[in-house]
Amino acid sequence: GIEADLTALLFDGMTVSGSYGYTAPKYKKVVDLGGNDVTSRFNFQHAPKNSFTLSADYKSPETPVGIVEANVNYAWQDKYFGVASDPRIITHAYGLLGARLGLSNVAGIEGLRVAVWGRNLTNANYYRNHFPVGDVAMAMFGEPRSTGVDLSMKF
Repeated sequence: GIEADLTALLFDGMTVSGSYGYTAPKYKKVVDLGGNDVTSRFNFQHAPKNSFTLSADYKSPETPVGIVEANVNYAWQDKYFGVASDPRIITHAYGLLGARLGLSNVAGIEGLRVAVWGRNLTNANYYRNHFPVGDVAMAMFGEPRSTGVDLSMKF
């Protein structure tokens, strides 16, 4: 497989970055108790073939109200097998969009921060994991859209 990361400073305070990963793992040989080659029946689990991330970050110069900080990010991954020996147990591809907008050193108070944020902003339905329990396929769903506000003081 390969991995690549790229980060660029577009102008003072503005950074964009991205990453890409590719993997195509294969078992060399799997034999059953009778000595038969059953390699073709097995897949690597939790190994998406392709994945990528993109993000943009901005941090303003100091202003009378504080320092504006913003981030937008997106992460995507290909489908992957949940169980090595059962090709029916697949977690499908999905992508997640997130963002954060904040203000630090609010009103000139060193260390005071406030931010609004969101995760899974498109409210994508996705499985975090897919697995069998006996003969029944089960799944653990990923988190739905979530939003919030952070208020913090760093001393």
